[in-house]
Amino acid sequence: MKVFTKQLVGVALALVSGIAAAQFPTKPIRIVVPYAPGSTLEPIVRAIGDDMSQTLKQPVVIEYKPGASTTIGAAYTAAAPADGHTLFVNAASFLISAQLMSKLPYNPQTAFVPITGLAESAHVLISPIGSPHKTAKEFIAHSKANGANMSYGSFGNASSGHLGFERMKKLYGFTATHIPYKGNEGLQDIIAGRLDSMLNDLPVVIPFAKDSKIRALAIATDKRDPNLPDVPTFEEATGVPFQSKSWFGILVRAETPAAIRSTLNTAITSALRKPEIAKKLTDLGVKPTPSTSEAFAEFMAQESKRFADAIAFANVRME
Repeated sequence: MKVFTKQLVGVALALVSGIAAAQFPTKPIRIVVPYAPGSTLEPIVRAIGDDMSQTLKQPVVIEYKPGASTTIGAAYTAAAPADGHTLFVNAASFLISAQLMSKLPYNPQTAFVPITGLAESAHVLISPIGSPHKTAKEFIAHSKANGANMSYGSFGNASSGHLGFERMKKLYGFTATHIPYKGNEGLQDIIAGRLDSMLNDLPVVIPFAKDSKIRALAIATDKRDPNLPDVPTFEEATGVPFQSKSWFGILVRAETPAAIRSTLNTAITSALRKPEIAKKLTDLGVKPTPSTSEAFAEFMAQESKRFADAIAFANVRME
């Protein structure tokens, strides 16, 4: 009898989930972006949002909730109904905050479930156009010789750019002093020659490198990017491979019905796979990364381990 009762409960839940999916969405969908407008993320979210509004027959609205290393946006999403109408764009900072912040207004392990990967952009090592080092190999040698007198900037303390640079320091065996900035303010100090180096997102680097306002020394991928074909990979420039990137994905409340999560995955991944959207993002220096929810969960687990290693090596503390 107990087995039969459990089966009935399972059937009932499946029916409820199916009905919810059939009626979904019933109102505008909100995509919560944990960064200020104008970031690398904005054109990605706008592209998929426009396509989703046509596919799902409901408006898709972008809500910007910046601050506190993405935790403000995450907390906002965690407090929303678990009905699939509020999506959260997560990134490396979401995983890093979970390791460095002891008191969060949500449980990062249980509050959300993944829908899909969204996109990624390679990091590029940049320096002032008037710097004495013209290649990544020269930069590393110069850094080894000058040690802590060398400075590097990041998007902020414990950001992907910060931990990526720390991994690079460990790999190539040099020292440099970290200067955290708010967002991309460090780029202006690179242009002005007040900052020695930085790992920055490819879409941000492209126009300034093309206009010779900064020097792009190496790209942290396994192959060159067609937007900057003259910029070598780290392996080409130094003989030792190094990869680092910013990435984004979509999460929803953990209690969201499975059928609704499946509908969202299909809508988002279908948009990212459309040739016109893929080309638009690729031309910006962004690589679409549509995936299953399981694949994105595995990716996040691997990234968490990578960040944990960098945090331990650099003895990073959240400010």
